[in-house]
Amino acid sequence: MSKIFDYAQSFLDDGGSELGYSHYDLPNLNDMTAILKNCVRVWEYHGMTEVDYYSADLNEGKTMP
Repeated sequence: MSKIFDYAQSFLDDGGSELGYSHYDLPNLNDMTAILKNCVRVWEYHGMTEVDYYSADLNEGKTMP
């Protein structure tokens, strides 16, 4: 595998997945260490609330029922 993939996988394994990140929603590589150190949740990284993050249909910009 590539070094970038390994770095991203380490981020997820070291706590990123517990903060809500996945292979489909990764932060900037330069932000990963600070995110783990400060426990920044995925919705906070995107500037949203938890409710907004999980209820937004990002393709349509509408909330899902």
